[in-house]
Amino acid sequence: MTMTTNIFNAIILGIVEGITEFFPISSSGHLLIFTNILEMKNNEIKILNTIIQTGAALSILLHFKEKFVIFLEQIFICKQITKKNDLIYHHIILGNIPIIFIGLCIYQYIKYLSNFYSIIYALIFGTILLILTEISKTKISSNKNIETPQILIIGIFQCLALWPGFSRSCATISAGILSGLKQSKSVEFSFILSVPIFFGASVLDVINNFYDISINNIPMLFSGFLSAFITSNIVIKRCLNTMKNCSLIPFIIYRSILSIIIYLFFMH
Repeated sequence: MTMTTNIFNAIILGIVEGITEFFPISSSGHLLIFTNILEMKNNEIKILNTIIQTGAALSILLHFKEKFVIFLEQIFICKQITKKNDLIYHHIILGNIPIIFIGLCIYQYIKYLSNFYSIIYALIFGTILLILTEISKTKISSNKNIETPQILIIGIFQCLALWPGFSRSCATISAGILSGLKQSKSVEFSFILSVPIFFGASVLDVINNFYDISINNIPMLFSGFLSAFITSNIVIKRCLNTMKNCSLIPFIIYRSILSIIIYLFFMH
């Protein structure tokens, strides 16, 4: 492929990532579909996907910059915790411990799950989880602050994000609601929780794929990053407001249709 084609493909994938990352519909599943449509090489896909996810993570960081500034103040100047600031940096660390541990243990094997067979099963199981969540959320009436047991449950469920096609937001938002959190609080925590893990995964992937990066790839990687960052910035506020209050049924239907499309058009 020419450099122009690579840049165009990277921009397309960045847009796809920016739109799908914040909804419980699996950005990795969509990226696999589009990389097949665009006929991209395997050695290009891994590092590019990592870089564009970093672009999405940066947009989350900027959107919640006030909270992350407070986290830093809690760490370095022992800022007092208030009702407006009930989420503390310990929550973010604790919530990411399970996926860090499991991810490092199975890192070398995750690549074997990046195929359409695996993604269809992930979409199906994630859809079942969303159905259970939609049924359960009507029983939740309190808007209590997040507590340690809930953080651990969300952190454990987040490990399902290692299965391409499941959707990290599907796992974490569902876990939050099923553990007793209001949907609005569960969605916000899910977004904030993703930032350290995205940046950490990016660093790990860059280190492990360092020799696949060349000067010729830099324009493609930068284009993908910028595309994902800009798209995410456009989408994130509206997405956050939508996800805090909406029914999960549209995502259940969408995931079901996506599974059928993958089966019919990419596996036959």
